[in-house]
Amino acid sequence: MTHLPERHLKTGGDPRHLAEFSALRNEMGKLHHPARPDVDWGRVEQLCLALFRQNGVELQTTVDFTLARTHIAGLAGLCEGLELLAGLLSHQWSALWPPQTHARVELLAWLSDRLQQVWRTMTLCYGDLAQVYRAERALEQLCTQLQTLELKHLSKLDGVRLMLHNAALRLESAETAADTPDRLSIPVRHAGVSEPQR
Repeated sequence: MTHLPERHLKTGGDPRHLAEFSALRNEMGKLHHPARPDVDWGRVEQLCLALFRQNGVELQTTVDFTLARTHIAGLAGLCEGLELLAGLLSHQWSALWPPQTHARVELLAWLSDRLQQVWRTMTLCYGDLAQVYRAERALEQLCTQLQTLELKHLSKLDGVRLMLHNAALRLESAETAADTPDRLSIPVRHAGVSEPQR
């Protein structure tokens, strides 16, 4: 398993002149290709890590990294990506690439849609609850930062946070009601999104 190096990463600028970024865009473009070729998520992860080392961390590559880590490592990868995003948005918003707010919001909304698709394919058990809480905390941090910037609703990340919250509630309920360990597994697709209470 490849993950972020245990060192501080610098904030990156425009990566569009780098060959790795072009290769990353080509690989991610498969998501929109009519023939639906398989995305090589390991390659996406490696290209993102190479860009982080060469150029620094910027929003486009971090979004791709988050999705790749989620596909590769499931819930643990989702946590890694969301925590990186939360740190980036909390501490580097003013210096972030791309500089246009609408482009940033579009990237976050796209990620939200993709994460919800991946989330619906996961099956969780009670042992995953700590990771679900960890991901939910990172999303709360992201949503709080976006609320401060008055962009929370546009990013659609609150929908992902709500899915995680509902999954945590169902896992907690399953643990309380379960007689045997094999009754603790619930498909996430049944942990649907409900409207927040007002």
